[in-house]
Amino acid sequence: MQGDATELAAAIRHGNLSAAEALQISLEAAARHEPLGAIAYLDGAVGFAAAQACDRERQSAPERFSARPFAGVPTLAKDLGGPFRGLPVTAGSRLFERKGGGADSDLALRFREAGFCLFGLTTSPEFGLSLASEPAIGPVCRNPLDSARTAGGSSGGAAAAVAAGVVAIAHATDAGGSIRVPAACCGLVGMKPTRGAIPGGPSFGNHLAGIASELAVCRSVRDTALIFSSLSGNARGPVPDSPPIDFTNGRLRIGLLTDTGPTHPTDGDRLAAVTEAARALEADGHVIVPLAWADLEWSVAASSRAFADIVSVNLAALIEAAVLEESRAEPLTQAFAMRGRGAFGRQALADAEGCSPGEPRGLEAVRHGRLHPDADARRRTPCDRLLSVRSWRHRSASGANDCVCAACLPCQCFGFSCFDAAFRTG
Repeated sequence: MQGDATELAAAIRHGNLSAAEALQISLEAAARHEPLGAIAYLDGAVGFAAAQACDRERQSAPERFSARPFAGVPTLAKDLGGPFRGLPVTAGSRLFERKGGGADSDLALRFREAGFCLFGLTTSPEFGLSLASEPAIGPVCRNPLDSARTAGGSSGGAAAAVAAGVVAIAHATDAGGSIRVPAACCGLVGMKPTRGAIPGGPSFGNHLAGIASELAVCRSVRDTALIFSSLSGNARGPVPDSPPIDFTNGRLRIGLLTDTGPTHPTDGDRLAAVTEAARALEADGHVIVPLAWADLEWSVAASSRAFADIVSVNLAALIEAAVLEESRAEPLTQAFAMRGRGAFGRQALADAEGCSPGEPRGLEAVRHGRLHPDADARRRTPCDRLLSVRSWRHRSASGANDCVCAACLPCQCFGFSCFDAAFRTG
């Protein structure tokens, strides 16, 4: 499958192939690309049941079938988030048994309503804590563009499956780059939705104080736009729905950040690409607002600390509530949980429960969108959008990458949407 999901849905809708045939193509591609390690769990029977139901609906209720934007399109869920009925999630961890599958989450129901036919789970690092998808329980996920390199994380399996042509689109989750990093690694499109845009219920198990979102990795911008419009809205808490964006004048103020500081240096080729992207946007009528690293440096540092705080406390709470055998977890998981249980974790929970109304701190500060006493970032920012570059540091003999967008850190904690797409120069 080399086209995007919109194209595939149109082919199924017009009768060029059936949903069952599309699923069979995906299953054959999954078998061919098994060495990539993109798929952690596969159930063809579940997929065929969904595909055959779509094909029956196309015959018996064509109008209802045609109203589903992705009717008959095969896809994969991530082994983290959801859950999706019939697909037993383990969060890439040996702490959970792969059995059952539970009931559909609110988002899973919307995936099915949109017409998707799910047939498996993609590889994720344990609890999504790494930017490489190599869980100790396996499989190790590699990049289909270069198998010596990582597909990124934590939605690396999803990105690898899409880039390899197993599926045209795949469910993914993102708190600290887990959709956007794999999209960048694999040449795809990835967007982390705005806080409150996508449903996280009924259990909000992957909510992480509002910093986590779910959507997909895609082959095209139009797929990203279509799946977002199909799944978003009326999320039913715990934060209000994100307000609509006013594009009436069609003109945006776009902040351009080319200096990413000494900790997150960016090489000349990538700076040239982001500068050329800014010129293209300016030619389309948008206003480019140059930004200095000093404008964001404090927020980046504070957001980085807040992000680690939230993950640590939530992971420690999960292990305690589910009575998990922490000693069987990977070292990174144990380190985060230990931090969450320590003096910091106790203080953070006390802040969340006992802070005064006028001074939100710790997790409560993030929940209220304030990381700094005078930081009402949504109203004070001199631009509508921020354009920056994702910087790379190659490391380790195995070919793993460190992929960082420093400017994204405040966006993640304040709940802004973040978007990754390739921009080709020349």
